[in-house]
Amino acid sequence: MSESVQQSRQKYRGSKFWEGRLKLSTSCTECHRRKQKCDQQQPCRQCARRYPQPECIYRDVKIPANKREHPSTTVIATPLVRKPALESVGVEEVTETKGATISIATLHQFDTAEGYQQMLSSMVSQLQCNTLSDHQVDQDTASPNLRAKFTWEGGSNNSESQWQLQKSRRKKSSVSPHDIAISSVDPLHFLGITPTTQNAGLLHAFINIITKYVFSIDGKPGPNHYNDVWIPWAMKSPLLAYLGIFSSACYQAEAQRSSPENAALALGYKTKSLRLLNEMLSDPKLATSNEAIGAVVNIMITEWYWNNHEVVKQHMEGLVQIIKLKGGLDELGPGHCLREMILTTDYCLCVTYDWEPLFEHLVKDPSEYPVHISIPFIDPPSSFVEIASQLKISKETAIILDDMRFLFKTTVHQLDGDVSGLEKAKIASTSTWIQQRISDMPDGSQGPLLVQDFIYKSCRIAALVYCNAIVSHIPLSKACSLTDLNQLWAVMWQVKLSRWKQIPGIFLFIMLAAAPAAQHTPHGRFLKNMMKATALSMMLDSWEVVDKSMYTYVNLQRWLRRGSEVAMGSSTPKALEFLHFYRI
Repeated sequence: MSESVQQSRQKYRGSKFWEGRLKLSTSCTECHRRKQKCDQQQPCRQCARRYPQPECIYRDVKIPANKREHPSTTVIATPLVRKPALESVGVEEVTETKGATISIATLHQFDTAEGYQQMLSSMVSQLQCNTLSDHQVDQDTASPNLRAKFTWEGGSNNSESQWQLQKSRRKKSSVSPHDIAISSVDPLHFLGITPTTQNAGLLHAFINIITKYVFSIDGKPGPNHYNDVWIPWAMKSPLLAYLGIFSSACYQAEAQRSSPENAALALGYKTKSLRLLNEMLSDPKLATSNEAIGAVVNIMITEWYWNNHEVVKQHMEGLVQIIKLKGGLDELGPGHCLREMILTTDYCLCVTYDWEPLFEHLVKDPSEYPVHISIPFIDPPSSFVEIASQLKISKETAIILDDMRFLFKTTVHQLDGDVSGLEKAKIASTSTWIQQRISDMPDGSQGPLLVQDFIYKSCRIAALVYCNAIVSHIPLSKACSLTDLNQLWAVMWQVKLSRWKQIPGIFLFIMLAAAPAAQHTPHGRFLKNMMKATALSMMLDSWEVVDKSMYTYVNLQRWLRRGSEVAMGSSTPKALEFLHFYRI
C-alpha cells in the first residue's frame, strides 16, 4: 500500500466524518437500522418508546491502539433490562412531600411494609404446595375442554383456531425477532411473558373482554384513560401482564363451575404474580412505582371479587404503606386514573365489608354535572320529578328517589354534630313516614304501566331496604333479607345494561342497597363488578359526584353501625350454579 493511500486514510480517521461513523457504530442495532440518534442507554430512548418494545442490542466496538487497522466489531446480545414502566409515561421516581423528602430506601424502616412482603412470601410458600410450578404454568397444560370455555368477542367461539394459530407460531419461537418479518413475530415475545398458547388465550380474554367492563357497564367503553393509555402501558410490564392472565384464569375457573381457590391453573398464576410483586417490592427503585401500586390494586380487586376478606385486608394495608412512601395519592403522576381507581376501590371495600375508608382526601361538593348521573346521595340542581322526562323514568320512580334523597340528607345530618332528643325523634318519625309511604305505593304487580316498569320495581325494593335499615338502626347487610335480594336480582336484570348505562346514578343507588348482603352469595361477584364499573363510568363525567355519593353512603354506614356493631367475616367462595347471561 502506497504512502499516499495510508496518509489519506489516517487523515480520514482523524476527521469528524470518522467520528460520526464511530458514533453510529456504537448505537444499538435498532437505531442503526432506522438511522436514528441513540442515547446509548439500556434500553435506549428510541427502543423504550416503541410498542412492542424491541430488544436493545449494542455492538462492542474495539479500536486498535495504533489506529491503523479497521475496527473489529463483536455483536453482543445484551439482555433486555426493563426500566420502570412508569418512566415511559413521564412519571418521576423522586417522591417529595411539602417540607420533606421521602427516600425510597426507607421502605425497610416501616414494619407494615416489611410485614406485607413477609405476607407475600408466606402466601407464595403456602400456595406452592397445591399449585402448578412456574414451568408448568407457562406450558400449554390446558385441555381442549378448557379452551372451549371462553367465547371471544364478536359472539363466535374461535378458541380452537386461536389454538392452532398460536401452536404454529411456537415453532418459530427459537428464531431471532430481527431475522424475520415483524408480522410473523408472536407479540408475546415482547411483553415479558412466556409465549405459550395458554398465556396467549388468557391474555386475549383479559384485554378484549375483562378490561371492557372496567369503565363501562355494558362492555362498550367510550374514550377513557384506562383502556386507551393504561392497558397498553401495563401490558409492557411482565408483572401486570401476568396479573391480567391470573384474572382471566379465575373467570375461566368460574365458567367451569369451580372455585378459583381450588383451580390449580389460577393458583399457579397467582403464585407467579405474587413472586414477581415481591421481587419488585424488594427493589428500592421499583417499590413505589406506579407499576407496583397498580399490581397491588389489581390483586386486591381480584381477591375482593372472590371474597377473600383477610387477604384483601392485608393487601390494603400494604397498599396504604406504599402510598405513604410514595408521598401520597397526589404523587402518582400526571392524570388521575390510578388515584381515582384507588379511591373507588377503597369505597367499594367499605361498601362490602362495612369498614372505614383508609385513604383520606378532600371531598368536594359537585357544582354542575350531567343530568343522567343524578343520584339520591347528593343535593342536585333539580329534583328527580323535574328531570323525570329527561331520564325517561316514571313519576312514581322520581317520587321514590326524591323521598330517599331527603331521608339520606336528614340521617347523615346527625353525624355533623350533637343532635337534640327532639330532633332525633323528628328524624325517626320522618323515616317511619317515608317507609310507610313507599310501602303503600303499588308493588308493580298490577296495572298496565307498572307491570313492565322494572326500574320502578327495582327502586322501590332498594328504597325499602334503606328505610328498614334506617328505621331499625341496623346495617344494610341485615336489613336486606334473602327474599329482598332474590326479588331485586330477578327484577333489576329485566332491564338491559344499555338502559342502566343511561342512568348510572340510579343503577348505583340500587346496587349499593344489596351489595353488603350479597357478598356471600354466588351472584354477589357480579354485583361487585357492576358496582365498581358503574362508579368508574360515572367518574368519566364527574369525579366529584362519585366521590361525594360514596362518601355519603359511607357516612350512612357509620351511622347505622352506632346501633349495632357487626363483624364482617370471610366466607368460602362458591361457584355459580348457573351462568347468568344478562341482557346487553
